[in-house]
Amino acid sequence: MLNKLLEISPDLEETYRFRNRLPEYFREGTLSTAEEELRTLIAGLDSTGVAELQDFANTLRTWFKEVVNSFHIVKREYIAEARTGKVYVKNHRLTSSMIENRNKIIKMIKHNSNEYSNWERFRNRVLYVPSNGPEDGHLNLTDRPIN
Repeated sequence: MLNKLLEISPDLEETYRFRNRLPEYFREGTLSTAEEELRTLIAGLDSTGVAELQDFANTLRTWFKEVVNSFHIVKREYIAEARTGKVYVKNHRLTSSMIENRNKIIKMIKHNSNEYSNWERFRNRVLYVPSNGPEDGHLNLTDRPIN
């Protein structure tokens, strides 16, 4: 069925092909290959003739440095499988997900509050809610018994 749909439009077929290439780029890419592969991907998007894919190529071009930098490994985690004892390495890359999550939480606090009139109270709420514990510089009251 998918092949029948893709035969309807060459533009749709090109879009589907790149839709599958992009996750592969992020999954398989390394810091040493990221720049060259991204240039190849952008050139491929530009050559399609599909306006939306060319717009996406422009977006990738605008954020080129940031996309390549996302391949930096910031944490390496070793995971041992309980049954076999085989050890796997899980690499964590640099992302803005933590910041984006905090921004979302702040927007939710602001939305749910019906506008704080007291800046200090709003500031304290923003600092308190997203904290996960002492490592964030904040106390998490669920970590200890409350009398």
